[in-house]
Amino acid sequence: MKSKHIIVLMAMALPTLGLQSCLDYDNPGDEFNSTTKNVEKVTSRGDVDQIPFRQATDAAAADEALNAMQDLLDAGVGGQFSMRGGKNGENPGAHAYQYQYSLGVDNYAEYTVIPHTFFQYSKIRLASSYAIDQKCYGGAWGSFTEMKTSLVPILNNEKVNAVPELKAAYLTLFNQQAVEVADVYGPMPYRELKTNLQVGPYTYNKVEDVYNDAVANLDTAIACFHYFDQKPAAYKQKIKSAFIDRFVVMTDGGAADGTLKAWARYANSLKLRIAMHMVKSDPVRAQKLAEEAVADGVIENEAQSVSIRPGVMGFSHPLPGVENWGDARMSATMEITLKTFNHPWLKYLFKKNDNVIKNNKTGETTPADSRICGIRTGTHPGEGQGYDENQYIAFSKLNEQYFNSAPLYLMKYAEVCFLRAEGALRGWNMGGSAQHFYEEGIRHGNCEDPEMKSMDGESPNGQQNVNWYDSWIDTYMAQENPVAYVYKDPTGDTPDAASPIHVGVKWNDSDSQETKLEKIITQKYLATYPNGFEAWVDLRRTGFPRMLPVLNIDEADGSLVPGDIMRRLPFPGTSDIATKQDVDNTGIPALGGPDKMATRLFWDKTTSNF
Repeated sequence: MKSKHIIVLMAMALPTLGLQSCLDYDNPGDEFNSTTKNVEKVTSRGDVDQIPFRQATDAAAADEALNAMQDLLDAGVGGQFSMRGGKNGENPGAHAYQYQYSLGVDNYAEYTVIPHTFFQYSKIRLASSYAIDQKCYGGAWGSFTEMKTSLVPILNNEKVNAVPELKAAYLTLFNQQAVEVADVYGPMPYRELKTNLQVGPYTYNKVEDVYNDAVANLDTAIACFHYFDQKPAAYKQKIKSAFIDRFVVMTDGGAADGTLKAWARYANSLKLRIAMHMVKSDPVRAQKLAEEAVADGVIENEAQSVSIRPGVMGFSHPLPGVENWGDARMSATMEITLKTFNHPWLKYLFKKNDNVIKNNKTGETTPADSRICGIRTGTHPGEGQGYDENQYIAFSKLNEQYFNSAPLYLMKYAEVCFLRAEGALRGWNMGGSAQHFYEEGIRHGNCEDPEMKSMDGESPNGQQNVNWYDSWIDTYMAQENPVAYVYKDPTGDTPDAASPIHVGVKWNDSDSQETKLEKIITQKYLATYPNGFEAWVDLRRTGFPRMLPVLNIDEADGSLVPGDIMRRLPFPGTSDIATKQDVDNTGIPALGGPDKMATRLFWDKTTSNF
């Protein structure tokens, strides 16, 4: 590897693990090292946390700043893509998406399972779901690094204070992914990375400190977005044009109406999410932050959701591409959850097994195209990525016809609804009842782009060209009791298991608080699919949705026992001496426990949910 403790601002070349790809450097988890070529050092450092939004009103100065930062702002578009599976400034694609999601968080949230053990080109071997490899478990960090290398130069440029609204927007984006990655690994050098420190050693900040700084940044950004209405018309026009040109996570940059209210709603929704993460570690502060966010205004409809939209931008969602390589399949947990509720997605969103599956114990076969089936988390699948040598490749995957245009959400309206439902259940002022937000979240929990959803075929009432989800949702929501379902592995390799979910869908005011919370989180799990980051947080902090025990858990890092789930991933990049020194000196003390999967983050408490 090259010299240690030099941070370089570049488009980090993420490893790619599809059938036709290979790793291009040895340790993709090495946070602060680079083996890419044509590296450009950037030395600018600024007061990132300060946004002088009341002083900046000069249209000419704004225009000068925008012109001076043109190359940096161009890179900032790629930084947004990298938050959801983009790399090298390009649209999100299967390679980076796989590294960010499919090799990690999606498996721990139990949306998917890797259906084979060996990646031919990268020579990675993963015996089962919790068996991690140094070459691939740093994916969430790798995507954060790519985002950071694009956005940090903007945040630290001396010209950015002439356009503080852009600074506020980039700071909001930066903090979203910083919190996401802290929730995966734990402490990180958040402050030094944000302020573009280039020479180590690096100090790891506690996850609590990342949260506190993120909330402070969001509050400042929200104030900036609101104050924009008071700016001179000429200045506002410059900023509006810049947002339309530079931000791809909202329609027309979130500025089509000449205000930045969309960005304030987004930042408040992130604040609400962070508050709910802390509900067991600091319930008083969590309530205060949540109520502040809702009172100021959060996302209120689907059109206000924040996402990168493949259907509008002319590319396909990356997840089907990962599945087409044979690198991801539905998990048994996803199968059980869908079938326990007879979910509308069973009718169209997922494909049945695309080949014959033979029971290795009885010799019986499951015919092709006969069953939606998922793989039990922790299963020992076959070695290869082709059906001829590994029948796990025949298990269920997404139907591209319906999913290719699915948005890559940063903040989905349905998630905000479920956050408010949980807050209302806890007695917080969320502007409505838990039942109202719970039902609204389910109604808007579809994967498809709300402005593009349509289907060819016949709906339950005989109409043509309507959406399956909308057609079946009333029947779905009326279910008072779960469907009795027993998971049967068609290979016979894992034992039969009854669904652990015993709640229905329909809201019932007479249910206990715990049962109501289980309903909220279980339906949120489906509605936010496939965002494994948030689903895994909810699983850790609430224990919902209920899942079957992870098999072969002894193949993890030795800290977990049967019945456990993974609480965090170990620090990536510790094969590098300098990174390991920083982890040992400040990372592990900030974590407050050993660098193991069983070590809980500050918000992941063993206390009851109420």
